[in-house]
Amino acid sequence: MIVIGMKVMLLAHTQLSDELEFLRCKRDLDELIKRKEEHDRLMQVVEMMKERGVDIAIVMRKGNE
Repeated sequence: MIVIGMKVMLLAHTQLSDELEFLRCKRDLDELIKRKEEHDRLMQVVEMMKERGVDIAIVMRKGNE
């Protein structure tokens, strides 16, 4: 009986760990999507300004700052 209880607890812990990992990955993916959308919007502004003759220099950051 104790062995069965331990297996059930281990299974529940494993499922919880998997669910938490999924949620962490989903948060990370949502953040990446948000950053990509922001980047795309900024690039549209840059292109629009170039089309209107505004001289723009784009400064790229190093790393994940």
